[in-house]
Amino acid sequence: MHETLSVKDINEHVFLSTSYVCTFFKSETSQTLNQYLTEYRMEKAKQLLKDARFKISDISSLVGYSDGNY
Repeated sequence: MHETLSVKDINEHVFLSTSYVCTFFKSETSQTLNQYLTEYRMEKAKQLLKDARFKISDISSLVGYSDGNY
């Protein structure tokens, strides 16, 4: 898991434009890339919340949010 993964990071990795990557992703998955990243982060956060060793602020950082309140 790359905590700060963004659409821009993906575009740069695959050497394609933002609009192409987003359009292709949506056509293949029926959801936007941002929706997918948010859903993935929330699922990962739910898993980490089950572990009492982690504080919410730690979990938010681990899944890519700089503010635990967010």
